Amino acid sequence: MPATFLVDAKNTLAFDYSYFGTIVTDTTTTGSAVDCQLGDGMTHLHYIVGAYGDLVTQAVIKLQESADGSTSWTDITDATVTLAASATANDETAGFISTKLRSKRYVRVAIVTSGGGTVSVQVAASVGFRKKIAGTGNGAQL
Repeated sequence: MPATFLVDAKNTLAFDYSYFGTIVTDTTTTGSAVDCQLGDGMTHLHYIVGAYGDLVTQAVIKLQESADGSTSWTDITDATVTLAASATANDETAGFISTKLRSKRYVRVAIVTSGGGTVSVQVAASVGFRKKIAGTGNGAQL
């Protein structure tokens, strides 16, 4: 019978910043590739947005995947969050999305802004995953 046990989060969870910088209106900004080869199970997106304050610019933050980390990036289904155009609703916003649908080795964050306006805001976004676990009991690792 399989057992469920708590895992040492400090040693088994991996988060790596894919993007940290300023996004502006009507652009697509992509982060660095994060190697998820040692990942197992869910893939996570954690993002933090600074003072957004724009009535017309929409931002879409999403995860993309690639087999080689440099070409053929495709969106991961159900790994997208949309920040609607709003004067204050997205100021100092943080969020977390999890998906099981990653099928390729590398993952990055992509941020697409549209709608005109004059947004210029700091964003930090990271990709996370649980490291593969081998063995039984007590959270043995590879």
